[in-house]
Amino acid sequence: MTATLTEYELPEASSPRPFRWTVGEFHAMNEDGRFAGRHATLIDGVILEQGPMNPPHAISLELATDRLRQVFGTGWRIRVQMPLVLSQHTDPELDIAVLRGNPRDGSTHPTTAELVVEVSELTLSYDRGDKASLYAAGGIAD
Repeated sequence: MTATLTEYELPEASSPRPFRWTVGEFHAMNEDGRFAGRHATLIDGVILEQGPMNPPHAISLELATDRLRQVFGTGWRIRVQMPLVLSQHTDPELDIAVLRGNPRDGSTHPTTAELVVEVSELTLSYDRGDKASLYAAGGIAD
């Protein structure tokens, strides 16, 4: 079934207030192709778009991924630039997540990780502050 814009109608309000998207609504819009060619993520109900990855970020991401695969080995999943559903309103596409198990263990996006890695240059304060708080609230210790 193809979703239409009317399926995402805003609730009535007595005064202006922000609307927070849910992970389900975000996924439905993504499946409909609303974010095709864009790097969209859902943080605390707000859909954010990130720019293209620059070469230093890509190289750092590749080096970190290689090292994490060596360190963790068998029995661990290293997910790169994939979603992690942390709450009903938060589905970030983080740089690297380390999870126990095997990709065939589940058919949905994971909801926790043992370790999260964000490669930052321009977004360092955001990643260390707001994003780190989201990960902590989602039960991720590191």
